Amino acid sequence: MITSVGIKNLRSLKQVEDIEIKPITILVGANSSGKSTFLRSFPLFTQSIMKPLRGSISWFDDSLVDFGDYDTALNRYALKDEHIQFSYHIDNVPYLKWYMNNLNWRRIQIGSDRLLDKIDVCISLSDDNKGTFINLVSLKIKDFTVSFGVESRNDKVVFTVNDEYVSGIGLAVFHYAHQQSILPSVVMYSSKDDEDDEDWYLHVYKNDVKKFLLHINHDKVKVAERVDFVFDLWEPDKLSFLNRLLQKKQIPASLIKLFKTWDSHTPEFVQLYNMLAVFHVLRVYPSINRELSNFYAQCSYIAPARAEALRYYRNQGLQVDDIDAYGRNLAEFISSLSSTALQDYAAYTKKLLGVKVKKENSPGHQSIILESNNGKFNISDVGFGYSQILPIVTKLWFYSYRSNRKNFFSLSQEKGHVILMEQPELHLHPAYQAKLADAFVEFVNLDKKQKKQYTEEFEKNKNILILETHSETIINRIGQRIREGTLYANDVNVLIFEKKIQDPNTEVKQTMFNDKGQLIDWPVGFFEPED
Repeated sequence: MITSVGIKNLRSLKQVEDIEIKPITILVGANSSGKSTFLRSFPLFTQSIMKPLRGSISWFDDSLVDFGDYDTALNRYALKDEHIQFSYHIDNVPYLKWYMNNLNWRRIQIGSDRLLDKIDVCISLSDDNKGTFINLVSLKIKDFTVSFGVESRNDKVVFTVNDEYVSGIGLAVFHYAHQQSILPSVVMYSSKDDEDDEDWYLHVYKNDVKKFLLHINHDKVKVAERVDFVFDLWEPDKLSFLNRLLQKKQIPASLIKLFKTWDSHTPEFVQLYNMLAVFHVLRVYPSINRELSNFYAQCSYIAPARAEALRYYRNQGLQVDDIDAYGRNLAEFISSLSSTALQDYAAYTKKLLGVKVKKENSPGHQSIILESNNGKFNISDVGFGYSQILPIVTKLWFYSYRSNRKNFFSLSQEKGHVILMEQPELHLHPAYQAKLADAFVEFVNLDKKQKKQYTEEFEKNKNILILETHSETIINRIGQRIREGTLYANDVNVLIFEKKIQDPNTEVKQTMFNDKGQLIDWPVGFFEPED
């Protein structure tokens, strides 16, 4: 579960660290202050994992966001050796492990692992003529940090533990061409002369550790399997690991004699510790990769200006499972709903907006109809605001509806969703902006009744809403709902983006509401014009 993110050297975001992701995360600030850059970094990764790439990042996708390319996305004041970086704090990552099924290796989730409780991940991006690639991955786990990286994409991977180079490791390279993956896979080879013999797991690396241990023991132990115990004895704390080596029974006497000559600073012990640290990090590395990838796969983006309503939409016969960023497929999405879902959707829009949203079909075409107490109207005959609010409302309803359909999605399987939206208040009267804020509160309060019974699962699978807004009405409405007890103050984070004249880089301040619905340390006159 990702709890915070950080960004360095992305456009005006020179150094933004530890931004806490709450169920409602609100981005406010003046125009061109970096809000959109921060918010669009999420769909940037979403569009990157949804298609095969030569590298790691797709900077442009006409269905989502456009950052140009690496050079245009890089902070203009970054030093020559500085890169674009993204960092994350992750809690309670489910552990994945390989198993054999029908002669094929598959990964399954087998619960937790001691190394996956709390992790800090940092990835660094570089660029070449083939595109953008990840050149460094750094993982801080417990009290140690393992980093592995390359100068160029085809270089051998260099491993460090706490900034100390780890020797004795054979050939390892990054592989980038993986769809639905954020991090590059680390592939080990048995030798430089046998690079086609790709190892699916850590067998090659494990052999490197065994060879090192046998070598420093002057090959007094001839069978490599007799040193397998060191992998299970390893501890992140060096002294604990050394004590476990000394207390281990039923191991070769020559090894006990060797271990008794060591202390925590002995070079051979330090190298063994570092090699095992790398081994155990690589063991859980696929789990960390999947956690990051799943997070971005669950992100759904709504652009600031949605598509204008049409009187008739061509019937394409598509089965649509989400609203696109601009709401262009809204009619086709509504046509994809079952009769039960359509009734629920109409009831939702009636409750929120005072109109039932329906569809009417004609040969080759379909229309979106709004039905109220005053009659039925084509969406093109009502205010422009409906075309702007309906994609947002429909997306909120759909993800809520999916999560409530427990006959299809169980509480333990259905992940929470991350909805990202820019300026949802466009073309809306303040009264409708307030209604929209209520929909936001309802979205993140999903399954609140079951929270006491499924506390841990709820926290892992909760919905998240990240929105960039200039609406004082939306902010005040959320404060009102906190004051009334509908929403917890701790479920909201407010980010204030500021760019001072003398400093071209953005500064981000985090604030929050108190239990009375009042913003803490809110800048005086924030929404007032500068005279």
